[in-house]
Amino acid sequence: MTFRSAAAAALVASVVPLVMVATAPTALACSCAIVGGPAQIDSATVVFSGRALSHDEGAGAVVSSADPVPWTFAVDRVYRGTAAARQVVVTARSSASCGAELLDGREYLVFGSGDPVSTTLCGGTQELAGVPADVTAALGPGTAIEPPEPPPAPSEPPVWPAFVAGVVVVGALVGLLVRRRRAS
Repeated sequence: MTFRSAAAAALVASVVPLVMVATAPTALACSCAIVGGPAQIDSATVVFSGRALSHDEGAGAVVSSADPVPWTFAVDRVYRGTAAARQVVVTARSSASCGAELLDGREYLVFGSGDPVSTTLCGGTQELAGVPADVTAALGPGTAIEPPEPPPAPSEPPVWPAFVAGVVVVGALVGLLVRRRRAS
């Protein structure tokens, strides 16, 4: 190999990766700036504490880490805005797409916004046990939410209409039998 061909090969070997990097599409991932609790409180339209009851991953295969996943919370205290006793909050499926990292059955302090209420990894939603004292102090006491009343138990239909219908049928049968006996 001559010096010229070796130099050309070296030039190509160094330029090709640079061209590939320079022309590659932008990679998107979640990157959060570290923001303190008071700033997160200010940016949220609703802040509440509650237990993550369930979530719906949807049917079928995972299409994207950004797919919305609705989580249902049993809310026990509201610090900002309004929340229902059973509040649905939407977040992306994965933390790679800034989805909040949630687990069924755990207690959370949820920072949300929008309609429907949504939250993100960067929004401040976190396990209740790990909430810093400055955030707790900034939130204040909040308002307790009473759990929703269970739906009324289905009532039993009254027995007397069935009893009356039974008496009428039995009476008609007895009357029919008496009539046939007299006729014979």
